Amino acid sequence: ADGANFWIRGVSTFAEAAQNPLILIDGVECSSYDLNALAPEVIENFSILKDATATALYGSRGANGVMIVTTKTGQGGKPKINLRVEGRMSMPTQIPELADGVQYMRMFNEAIEARTPGAEPKFSEEAIQGTIDKLDPYVYPNVNWYKELFKRQTYTQAVNLNVSGGIAKRVTYFMSASITNESGLLKQAPENPFKNNIHNLRYSFQSNVSSQLTKTTKVGVKLNIQVQDYTGPLNDVNYLFGRVMWASPSQFPVKFPQTGEMNYIPFGNKSGGPQSNMYANPYASLAQGVNEMFRTTSMGTLDFEQKLDFITKGLAFKLKGSYNNMFNVTKGGTVGRATYFPVIQSDGSLLYRKEGENTPVSYNEETGKARDWYFEAQLNYNRTFGDHSVGA
Repeated sequence: ADGANFWIRGVSTFAEAAQNPLILIDGVECSSYDLNALAPEVIENFSILKDATATALYGSRGANGVMIVTTKTGQGGKPKINLRVEGRMSMPTQIPELADGVQYMRMFNEAIEARTPGAEPKFSEEAIQGTIDKLDPYVYPNVNWYKELFKRQTYTQAVNLNVSGGIAKRVTYFMSASITNESGLLKQAPENPFKNNIHNLRYSFQSNVSSQLTKTTKVGVKLNIQVQDYTGPLNDVNYLFGRVMWASPSQFPVKFPQTGEMNYIPFGNKSGGPQSNMYANPYASLAQGVNEMFRTTSMGTLDFEQKLDFITKGLAFKLKGSYNNMFNVTKGGTVGRATYFPVIQSDGSLLYRKEGENTPVSYNEETGKARDWYFEAQLNYNRTFGDHSVGA
């Protein structure tokens, strides 16, 4: 849904929560979520530390490598304005080719015959021929579950505007604002009272201001704000894709016709499956509910540097303080979806056998928040004497 796992030195720790590399943005530890949210225009440089000598400063936290990201600062002079407008189209690089209903039934019968010669086949010739002749899509279904749930492609739009410059050679600034609108590959189920395709709207703002107060004193303020508005299916895409690979193309349809007295959708299903004695209907799983999340993250960093050449040349004092605040609200909506299987009566009519119950929408809401404070102080000494350098 958003961002990938990555490793620099493999996995060097047992705790799952500590297997990711240490990520530092402007010298402050951050999460992969914060890194994913950075617009490319904001990044000045990006360094990877992976050998033991380079990561020794970070102790055990550097066991899986360290990523050091520095954001841009203004270079002074007149304002420079950059605008990027981007449109992307995404699609799967390869889709597994699945057997259709006729192939599935014939191969299933062949497997039974190969395992137990003379055993009764699972699917009759009448069912196979009825599927070939397309006699009745509800009695003899032939469903391509992948096409029922997934689109061929999806689109993303992104806009970034950034301005950099300086004022009177003493103040420099860099400001960036980004909007990204992402959507997923799921089809919208009209039976779902929610919008259940993945939709991820993100706003990002970065402001870096630095001021040379005196010849020996420098102060910098960096502010980063992220706002995310996410909507997605109750059952995640991994689950839905697994159900698509699992579902039989010929044993039940997506849904049956909705008659006048029905205030629900009769989704197809069949008893005797491998999960809870019932086969999975991926489309019903898609229409089962929605997850919504609204998240804000704000981080402010203050840097102070004072040269102490009046004590001894090469001596400097640095302070860094940072405050990171996160707040999110997650809301889930769920409906019960009954499924039905047709049973042909002696007079040729259909009787629908019901599994499960149709229930009204129920909601649950959770909130989460976190605050991180970071502070560091450094006293640095760097001086060169002829061909020799001393640093501490």
